[in-house]
Amino acid sequence: MRRVLSVALLAFSLLLVAMGCDTAQNATIETGTDFSLNVASQALFLPAGGQASAGVSVNWVGCPPRPVQLALEGAPSGLSGSFDANPTPEGNTLKLAATTGLAPGTYTLLVRGASDTLVHTRELSVTVPAAPDFSLFLQPAYLKLAQGGGGSTAVTLQGNAGFSGAVNLSLEGGPERPRP
Repeated sequence: MRRVLSVALLAFSLLLVAMGCDTAQNATIETGTDFSLNVASQALFLPAGGQASAGVSVNWVGCPPRPVQLALEGAPSGLSGSFDANPTPEGNTLKLAATTGLAPGTYTLLVRGASDTLVHTRELSVTVPAAPDFSLFLQPAYLKLAQGGGGSTAVTLQGNAGFSGAVNLSLEGGPERPRP
């Protein structure tokens, strides 16, 4: 009976070493060694030319924490991400930066965590809003004027995506004004 118990304990110690656990620490029998990966904000709002951040947590089950290599996948050109410390055993902050030329839209990215053969991913949705702008409308859109005659058109300005600035209007490309 004693030999069977010794062999079982030796096998358990070898299993813990194979999983990367330190047998000198007190160990409890778990169903397996794994980690979970979570992103605190699964949807971020990031204006072009701006920055945003999200917390990334790693939680180990069945073993003391080990380093997890984090990566950001699927980012379009003009959107970059970096982590404060990488690899990390427990958590980190993902910092995102967008160039001013990043096209508006919603991008689905993956935060990937890998430790040895264990790999987990979490989706992160990043929305880049349209830049504030305005539209200009003329009614009528064109005028046909007789020589010496006159006319008028209504100019309407419409703010888009939160635009609220002043607009300077000028007329270009017309003939020089006749001299009196």
